[in-house]
Amino acid sequence: MRATFLTSLRRVTTTQSNIGALKTFTVQLQQQRHLPSSTRPLHNMPQKSGLVANETVRQSTQYSALEGLITNAAEASPLQRFCEPVEQKLQSNEAPDEIEEELNIGWKAIITRAAATPHGESGRSALAAFLVSLSQKRADGQQPDSSYGTVQDMKVWQDLPTFGWSVRDAWNFPAEDNAPLEEKQRWINVNAFVATLVDQLQDKANNNPDLSLFAIWTIRDALEEDNVSDPAVAAASVWFIYAASALLNFSKNQKSFEGKVAKGGFAHKDAGWTGYSPARWQVWQQRLDNIRGEVKREETKQLVQAAIDAIGKTS
Repeated sequence: MRATFLTSLRRVTTTQSNIGALKTFTVQLQQQRHLPSSTRPLHNMPQKSGLVANETVRQSTQYSALEGLITNAAEASPLQRFCEPVEQKLQSNEAPDEIEEELNIGWKAIITRAAATPHGESGRSALAAFLVSLSQKRADGQQPDSSYGTVQDMKVWQDLPTFGWSVRDAWNFPAEDNAPLEEKQRWINVNAFVATLVDQLQDKANNNPDLSLFAIWTIRDALEEDNVSDPAVAAASVWFIYAASALLNFSKNQKSFEGKVAKGGFAHKDAGWTGYSPARWQVWQQRLDNIRGEVKREETKQLVQAAIDAIGKTS
């Protein structure tokens, strides 16, 4: 089964395994009609986004609407509140780029909230469930065959238009070994959140957005390179903890991607991988078993063990 990854932007990290993939991926992205122009202005949105909400996002209705999901506080119609800014622009027939900008604010609110929410707390699953519910909603006044509420050829809200691009932005900020602890934790948390989404969205009819390539990128950096990075291993581990069954299913079905975006890491550069496969799954399992003694932080050791346990439950 071959999947075309239509929901990502340029891969900018420069590990040995990613340099060649970046060149190929950039050419592919320029050819994909679903991708926004790199020169289109984003108005008030920052050109560089991270895993911490900026002032525009923090002051947004969308960010506020998510508060109750994180704190378990009673919140009247958080879904409706979250959707209001976009719905109002749709009803006012505002320009498509204005609607897209409002969508981007909402997506960044979700992603930064997820990054700030400890992955072991209920807020992670609540945010994922919220997004799944959002994908089942139809924009007010939208008819099944109507172009109303369409952004970048994707339907609001069913296709979560441009959400994948915002996730891709987040992947520009992996935590390094020398990063502050808080930054490392945000990277682990956002991986856990997207892993939960992949697990919950894998059976969605149109598979849009397809976020499964992010798992390969994170796991590759941790388990397919010669060096061992604690933050990378921790982030890879939560993919197995929260999405082991989905990853195994992708591997059994040999889900693949165009070009070299999903190729093997430097230690497996000649494997010829183009995505998921049973052989790659076995490599991941074996590397997890061996890497427990190589990581330094106790939390990382615990996450590796939890990942191994999660894989064991899928057998």
